[in-house]
Amino acid sequence: MQEIEIILIDYISTCDDQKNLVGHSLPVIQQYYKLLSGVVRVSVSASRAYARHMIVEYPLPFNTSPYQKRGLLSAVGTLKKLLNLMLLPKWSPNRYFFLVNNDINVFLMALLWRRRFLSKCFLMQYEDFENCHKSWADRIKRSLFLRTVHLFRAIFVSNPQIFERPGLTNKYFLPDFVFLKEKYLPFIEQRKRENYCLVIGTLNKDKDIAGVIRAFRKSTVPLIIAGRFQGTKDEEKLIIQESMGGQIQLKFAPLTTKEYFQLIANALVVLLPYKEKSYHTRTSGVMLEALFLETPVIAPKFGFFERMLQKGIGYTYNNLEEVPQIISHTKECDWEKIRTILREVRNEYNPDSVRNTILSAMGIGIK
Repeated sequence: MQEIEIILIDYISTCDDQKNLVGHSLPVIQQYYKLLSGVVRVSVSASRAYARHMIVEYPLPFNTSPYQKRGLLSAVGTLKKLLNLMLLPKWSPNRYFFLVNNDINVFLMALLWRRRFLSKCFLMQYEDFENCHKSWADRIKRSLFLRTVHLFRAIFVSNPQIFERPGLTNKYFLPDFVFLKEKYLPFIEQRKRENYCLVIGTLNKDKDIAGVIRAFRKSTVPLIIAGRFQGTKDEEKLIIQESMGGQIQLKFAPLTTKEYFQLIANALVVLLPYKEKSYHTRTSGVMLEALFLETPVIAPKFGFFERMLQKGIGYTYNNLEEVPQIISHTKECDWEKIRTILREVRNEYNPDSVRNTILSAMGIGIK
């Protein structure tokens, strides 16, 4: 009998100008690769930018850029993604396709793909196309989604609140990250808790970095903003100028895994300055990794974040100007109680549960 194979796919492969991968698709794929290896054969299909980090058995020719948002550049980016989708590995009876990073183009291609191919496809979906109806473009996306979503073998969502349409039987909850003890416990054991608020990750237009700096400019609470800055040189220069004079430290550079985890583990709190327009249905890998490292978070009061923080693992804000005052109150908190809650919540993200969800969607018996 032929060995079962699951192919982890990132046809978008978002890179910066130096062709370094941007976003959390790489660590998510690495995580699923580790979880599934030994149970089934696991392969990767993505751009060659992934080859710097792992073996890519089925390379795709194109990267895309986070700056390709409008006009001709946007059209070029869309064409690259469609071409990558056309060049995915071919169907075979014992092969499954797990598209970890997706946009609306995969639902467009679903109109062309054969049913036998779609019946072996899983999507990790973050955008709520079901409720897109503000513009004509949104309505087209919604129509494509509703016409094809039931054709895929499984739709995995990290936010259970999206795609709640009755009759959608192929939806499964699958978190961005799982709690791997060997990955996170060393940083907890070596932690040196310091008195700073941390903003970390890819620093792009979906996060109100300028608003954070305005809120902390006169604050006595130290602030560290760390990660790759995605924006123009003029925008970067303006933010640097506005941050001067306060207790604000900027680290606009790619971080190693060790630096990233150390900064989170040592922080007093992690601040998530997400804009509601971009994140109203999305989740956050940074939030989960702060949870795994027992560091409380401060997040906006909407959607997934509000629901998670109701469990007692951090604080919500309505306006960024409130955050320094919220942090001043945290010094009076029962930290041991909060960490106990953090440990309880992170147990919901155990690797066995996530592995079994994927295998169940594949129809593989769980021992």
